Amino acid sequence: MRVLLVSPCLPLVHATHGGAVYLFALAAALARRVELRMVAFATAGEREGISGLPAELAGVTLVPRRERGEQSRMSRAVSAAGYGANWLLRGLPLGVLKMHSAAMTRALRAELASFRPDAVLLEMAVMAQYLDALRPVPVVLTDHEAATPVPARVLPWGLGRGREIANWERYFERRFRQAERLQALNAEDAASLGRRFGREVGVRPPIVLIPRRIAAPGTAPERFLFFGDWSHAPNPEAARYLVDAVLPRLRERAPNARLVLAGPRGGPELAALAERPGVEFAGFVADLDGLLGGVRAVLAPLLSGDGSRIKVLTALAHGVPVVGNARALRGVDAGSPATRCHETPDALAAACAELAHEPRLAAEAGAAARAWAEARLSADAVAATQLEALHVMLDSLRRDTRSG
Repeated sequence: MRVLLVSPCLPLVHATHGGAVYLFALAAALARRVELRMVAFATAGEREGISGLPAELAGVTLVPRRERGEQSRMSRAVSAAGYGANWLLRGLPLGVLKMHSAAMTRALRAELASFRPDAVLLEMAVMAQYLDALRPVPVVLTDHEAATPVPARVLPWGLGRGREIANWERYFERRFRQAERLQALNAEDAASLGRRFGREVGVRPPIVLIPRRIAAPGTAPERFLFFGDWSHAPNPEAARYLVDAVLPRLRERAPNARLVLAGPRGGPELAALAERPGVEFAGFVADLDGLLGGVRAVLAPLLSGDGSRIKVLTALAHGVPVVGNARALRGVDAGSPATRCHETPDALAAACAELAHEPRLAAEAGAAARAWAEARLSADAVAATQLEALHVMLDSLRRDTRSG
């Protein structure tokens, strides 16, 4: 079988985006079983460092994507004007417009002509805009966020937010019905999408690489970590909530407790949060093992966005317990003591304080987290699930063609 994987980000083993790490593990496992090629957007820096791609891939096509910092002031102004016109006239959400590229369309059509794939794996909602370019090949669209609008900042003071959400809803309604198969990352999201679009939605579980090095939260300092790519709106939103509502309550119970915020693309807002008592801003940390090895737990309540949180799974795989809410722990059934699920600032603070005061409890929670991850996050098992779904889809399409 020949399969084309299409991604909005470059799957790298040490990527800063959780979805990219997930796709790296999936691509490597799939490429050991089928002939797999990939088309992906990549920034200038990523194109220079593609040695981190899965070695098993049959081939890779990289489509340039310029980040804001790589553009001149004039170029940013022109882009903003174009986004505004398309946002108003075509009703497309800004997140989709930022990934709109004629070069991607040309690359996909060239791959269809030369590679002739049996099926396409199209990753993440923003890439559903390319479904037309992939015809007539059957497409599996995997939504990592359960069709949840995450509006970018449109205008100052929140102006335009309502229209941006409406644009997302129209986009989902139009595009999510076009794919031959729709998938989510967990059963809860699949059920939600199935009700919304009136169709069967499959589940392709998330994956993270299981590191050899295991953290020791029982001997770590009383530090609690929240990490992620700060360009993804739910992450700075969660950081503000942690600093404003949770950390003060935690430090009342455990005065030595500190909150570490880590991840790339942190702007002035993150710098301002780092000035608050008990907060450390680490920025991008290449040594993930070292970062997770120096904390008592990951503290990750999220206020928006759905899907499975790779940051949560990554912590569990390293043997670090997670304190979060139901949104952050969606699709994770590790249970106590590996995870603690609470919805209020007081309860979240109390759970962290308990881990801060009881090193033995933190050690037991870390061991339980690692055991759950080893049993549930296998790349080979998820790849087998995906290939089985592809075979079922293709067999069904062939039967429909014969009956037609």
